[in-house]
Amino acid sequence: MRVCSGKGTVSCLLQDGWTGLSTKTSDAHPILRQPYPSMRHEKGDDVTDEELREVTRQTAEMLFGPPKKGEGVYQLWRQFDPELARQISTFFTGRLYARTVLSQKERELCAVAALTALQRLEELRLHIGAALNVGASKAEVAEVIFQMMTYAGVPAMVEGLKVCKEVLQARGLWEGD
Repeated sequence: MRVCSGKGTVSCLLQDGWTGLSTKTSDAHPILRQPYPSMRHEKGDDVTDEELREVTRQTAEMLFGPPKKGEGVYQLWRQFDPELARQISTFFTGRLYARTVLSQKERELCAVAALTALQRLEELRLHIGAALNVGASKAEVAEVIFQMMTYAGVPAMVEGLKVCKEVLQARGLWEGD
């Protein structure tokens, strides 16, 4: 397998069959074990707009699945300001969420914890799904939500577990009742 780096990295990855769906760094394409465009940019290396757009798209699809026309927060942002929506998406999904310091699973479990504690239930629903998409188990997601009892209280934990159950039921993964 060749190592893809520098300009054209994403094109090289796609030609090599990379789908962006690996959840373990050790199983990842070699470029995923190297600094992502966001990190290369911080070091002064060039990152093309095309590369950044492609990394943004691939990361978003890995986390949230293929985009659905007219649905999702990105579409809401675009209704207000298309250029700002692109910039927000590029930063969060193409730069922050594409970093490799944490695995995608670890990053999503952090998001589940924060959103549970903040009681941002609609966003929590999305990130529970994303955590499952990148390899977190039902037990790991539930455990993170249980842990938030210590920091956010029992009511936040209960609401988080309700959302988790709904997501698992919608995916046919709930084995209760």
